[in-house]
Amino acid sequence: VSYMEKESAETIKTGTLTSATDPGVGHESHQLAVILEPSEKPYSGLLAYSASEPVQLVALTGPLAEGEDKGQPIWTPDGKTKFALTLVDPQTASGTWNFAGNALAVHTKTTEPFTVSYTVVASQ
Repeated sequence: VSYMEKESAETIKTGTLTSATDPGVGHESHQLAVILEPSEKPYSGLLAYSASEPVQLVALTGPLAEGEDKGQPIWTPDGKTKFALTLVDPQTASGTWNFAGNALAVHTKTTEPFTVSYTVVASQ
C-alpha cells in the first residue's frame, strides 16, 4: 500500500486575542483581530471561535494584481496593496467556519474592543 505525502504545511493554532482598530482604509471605526497574518500562500481550513460579542468572519485573498480589484469587495491597509475581501456575518458570537484565503481575521463594526478565543486548523 502506498500513499502520497501531503505537500502542504498544516497550521494548528489556538489562542485568545483582543481586537484593535482595523487598519483598513474606510474601516478606521471598526475592530479587527487577526488570527492568521497575510501569507504568500493561501490557507484553507477550519476555524472554531468564541467571542465576547457577535462577530463577522474575514478572509483576505491576495494581494491582488493591478486591475484584479474590479467588481469585488476589497480591503486595503494603504490604498495600494489590495486584497479581495470575503466577509461572513453569522450574527453569532461562536461557531465554526470552513475558510480559504491568504489571511484570516474576526471583525466588528463597533469602536469597542472585543475578545475572541479560537482554534484554527489550516493547510497551505
